[in-house]
Amino acid sequence: MSKAASAEPAGIGALQGPDESAFETGLDLVARSQWWYARHRFLRHRMAMASLVVLTIIFLAGAFAHELAPYGRDNLDLQALSQPPSWHHLFGTDQLGRDYFSRTLYGIQSTEKVSLLVAFIATALGVVVGAASGYYGGWLDNILMRITDLFLVVPALAVLLVAAKYLGHGSAFRIAIILGLLFWTNIARIVRGSYLSLKEKEYVEAAKALGSGDLRIIFRHILPNTIGPIVVSATLLTGLAILTESVISFLGFGILPPTPSLGNLISDGEAAGLSLWWLVTLPGLTIVLIILCVNFVGDGLRDALDPTQRRVRA
Repeated sequence: MSKAASAEPAGIGALQGPDESAFETGLDLVARSQWWYARHRFLRHRMAMASLVVLTIIFLAGAFAHELAPYGRDNLDLQALSQPPSWHHLFGTDQLGRDYFSRTLYGIQSTEKVSLLVAFIATALGVVVGAASGYYGGWLDNILMRITDLFLVVPALAVLLVAAKYLGHGSAFRIAIILGLLFWTNIARIVRGSYLSLKEKEYVEAAKALGSGDLRIIFRHILPNTIGPIVVSATLLTGLAILTESVISFLGFGILPPTPSLGNLISDGEAAGLSLWWLVTLPGLTIVLIILCVNFVGDGLRDALDPTQRRVRA
């Protein structure tokens, strides 16, 4: 027998010896879910992670404004009227001597309450309408989509101003209800499109064959597969709610003084003109920073929750 022929069995035997378990262990593959890949992609998105950290700090500062604000919300300092930014007053003071950094923290708190409540109301309503429309189809789909189209073509700002005037304004809760009832349409259309596609999948047919009811199929089987677009839409909706609340508060139809919000802080400063530039500039930059962070987080979530995404953008 040649040396080549005798070497082959020796090689096979080497794999079957004491190192066999180590060899096999080296070939083991760790099963990872789609959520693991989504989390991994999001954590590698540098802009989204940095924005999430900044946004969390801003929202926590607003939530704990009572503890973090160096001065009271309405405390007057007659010795520091219309003072520019300094170490004692980081955002300066207004014409009444009120510390604008403290008032900005309280304004973030009010705006934060409105935006999160709007995102919750609009997302819940949009998911219910979109799921019912996409899953059942037929006449129910036609009715719900025509109602959705009606909300889309009506000027939202005009309706919002009229509703705030006649239904009451000044309350963060009422403003959030009005905004939530206007901003659900995009989520409804996104969810409807997803349901129209997913309801034809094999796992849905299998669930029906096993006797699952419509509600169980809608919320237990199909809804988890639409979480990605819903989360991204809700994130971007939060930024839109912050911007809209600031606009209507600036116009005097939103949260009214003495309760501060970022919008009415800018409105108060606008009356002073350019001589007190910090009263408009610093709350305005706060709004810009929040909106940018929300958009970057939404961009990161969109990339992370896309199962076809293989490359992480910086």
